[in-house]
Amino acid sequence: MKILDTSPITSAVGFPPKSGTWNFLQLAYQECVESIIRNLIGSGYSTSAGYILWGMLPSPPSSLTAGAIFYNGKIYLYPGGLVPVNLFPDVTLVNISQSQYTTNADPVLFTDSNNYNVHNIFSISLSSGTSGTGGICNFSALIRLESYAMLRGAITTLQFDTSTLIDALQVEIDALQVEIDALQAQNTFGAWTNITMSAGWTAGGNPPQYRTDGMGRVYLRGQATLSSGSGAITTTLPTIARPTQQMYLPCYTNVSGTLTVNVVVISAGNIFSNLLTVGEIISLDGITYLNS
Repeated sequence: MKILDTSPITSAVGFPPKSGTWNFLQLAYQECVESIIRNLIGSGYSTSAGYILWGMLPSPPSSLTAGAIFYNGKIYLYPGGLVPVNLFPDVTLVNISQSQYTTNADPVLFTDSNNYNVHNIFSISLSSGTSGTGGICNFSALIRLESYAMLRGAITTLQFDTSTLIDALQVEIDALQVEIDALQAQNTFGAWTNITMSAGWTAGGNPPQYRTDGMGRVYLRGQATLSSGSGAITTTLPTIARPTQQMYLPCYTNVSGTLTVNVVVISAGNIFSNLLTVGEIISLDGITYLNS
């Protein structure tokens, strides 16, 4: 920040300003104004772009209201006026014009006895001409800062809303993942475990086995043969493989003239079969039920 130190100046000590002093003061307020406006524009700021700070709005039938443009670190006022009539392919150009402040000002008589115009006024003027030949740009290329600021605000809001939405979606995704993990756990099958045969029954070529899944369903497989006696209880299932109520379930058999027979599984775990002849086989393949 540029600050002029006036502490050496006293009633007895004068300060003879130089041309650099006046430049210093002008640059001091210019850099303040430029910093404020560049902050409003944001990261999209360009020294080659013209920004309408205010005004310069259509005023029927063919004029623009007064306004101001920020360009390359400086502010230029526009007094308002008629918009040039363009003949194709000409366009409206934005120019920087110079005039003088003459109220008790220019011209100034310097100590070399010459008059100089030093109170310069740089302002915006419009003209008609070839695209790209204006002092600043084509009028159509000007960026209206208030619209730009609104756009930045909208983008910021959108970014915030998007971030909020992403956070909400992540919560939903996490909840879905919990459900997926639970379903996967439910669909996880335990290992096949051999079933101990009751007296008089022996395991067939594929021994009777059971397994359960995470959903509480029991699966049976394998064959059992009545090897001696007339025992109706084929086996007794462990607690984890027992139904909560008595189940009547069909199964395949080798009984002559009979494709299937029923077995009864009770909540105590006993499997009853109505096969009473030695050598007859029942197949537990495909039998399934819920244990809870």
